[in-house]
Amino acid sequence: IEVISPFCAAVLGLTLNHAAFSAEVIRGGILSVDQGQLEEAAALGLPRLRQARRIVLPQAMPGILSGSLIVFGLSASSFAIPALLGGRRLKMVATVVYDEFLTELNWPLGAAIAIVLLVVNVVIMMAYNRVVERSYRRSLG
Repeated sequence: IEVISPFCAAVLGLTLNHAAFSAEVIRGGILSVDQGQLEEAAALGLPRLRQARRIVLPQAMPGILSGSLIVFGLSASSFAIPALLGGRRLKMVATVVYDEFLTELNWPLGAAIAIVLLVVNVVIMMAYNRVVERSYRRSLG
């Protein structure tokens, strides 16, 4: 009995995985703000919501907005392939890949694929950081 389709399982798994990773990134960004800043804001009598909006978030945003979430999303999407292919087809695909690409003659193809994926991730990170930093600087200044 198939309770959920492989595609829905892959989407659900990636969503939950990315949500957990995003929560950790946001939590880490907020915890990176010095506790003394909050104590000073409380001493000035600022309400907790204003402390968060005016003191914590502006200092935490550069860490939160790093491109790690995008690269994580790109990398984690490869985990959905086994769910989409299924057991028998996955074994067949693995056999074909092993026979065709993992021989002594075809290892440069695997290296080229790895280099292409690395270049794609680096380009996306650089573009994302440039856009985010520009918009974040504009909003602060």
